[in-house]
Amino acid sequence: MQQLLARSAIGIAVFAGALAPFVLSSRSAPPPPQGGSAIQQQSVDSLFTMKVTTPTPVQDVLPILFQRGVQLDGSLRAAPQQPPMVVAANPFEDAWRAPSIGGIDLVTGAFELQEVDIALPASVPWVVGRSNNARQESSGTHRTSNSYQGRNWFQTSQPEIAFYDDATNSKDMVFLFYGADRFSEYKRVDSTGPTFRGVNGASGVFKHVAGDPDTYTLTDQHGNELVFIGFDTEAYGAAGQLWKITDPAGNVAYVGDSASPSAAIDQAGGYTKGYDSSGRMKKAYDSADRRFSYTYTTLDSVVRLTQVKAETKTGGTWASPSGVATVMTV
Repeated sequence: MQQLLARSAIGIAVFAGALAPFVLSSRSAPPPPQGGSAIQQQSVDSLFTMKVTTPTPVQDVLPILFQRGVQLDGSLRAAPQQPPMVVAANPFEDAWRAPSIGGIDLVTGAFELQEVDIALPASVPWVVGRSNNARQESSGTHRTSNSYQGRNWFQTSQPEIAFYDDATNSKDMVFLFYGADRFSEYKRVDSTGPTFRGVNGASGVFKHVAGDPDTYTLTDQHGNELVFIGFDTEAYGAAGQLWKITDPAGNVAYVGDSASPSAAIDQAGGYTKGYDSSGRMKKAYDSADRRFSYTYTTLDSVVRLTQVKAETKTGGTWASPSGVATVMTV
């Protein structure tokens, strides 16, 4: 009898333990944390209106409103090709995706085309690729972009930002264009501050820092920092262009010179480092110390990108290298 009671007690204890995660405690649940804010925020001002109405300064693209790279629920519609950049505000993997059949976006009718040309292993890689968008408009009229990558094409290793200056300062916005058919938007947090936070499905925060030139740094929810050159006169042709990427471990990929954006622009030195006088990338470096050289050729009176070459070295600095070897050319 005692053995039977013992077995019964053990069985009840095991059963109660199994139910424990599903049984509500008699004590009150702790109150939710106060003072926080949601990852996702909406901006009514730009929800139904594309605030940027002029093409990007270097790559000449202007996506339409429905080509946000993220959905309003924060899910990702179109991924960045340049890692480790994160733009979507939805941290969950089970998210609704926009309908697409055979590469055709059913919302816009546009063919979604993105190609990778060079992707070499590194903590912060420098990915050379292209995206296409034949669904661009200006003031409601169809337009065809025409930059160094070709008509309606966008070089994804050179994302751009644009600044929307509203009559009301608190409605100012920064737009990030990371492909021909994809963008995300960031709204000023208050009327005088330097911070712009992701809205309408985007995550991350841009911070403006005055300088010669000024910069806009995007910190994403993974802790990566992407620094873009600003829009003052010291930016010259590189206004709005990507300069440097730093991951949380301190690994860096950059354009031209990692020390400062003015050194990367190199206007005083004749634009020999990161950009040419029109803001086109000339030389970039990944965190594995590879050099990526961009070559342009004038074809039918239009400047086109005709070669990107990835190289390594065995010694010295890139200002005076030794043992230079070509890894890949496209």
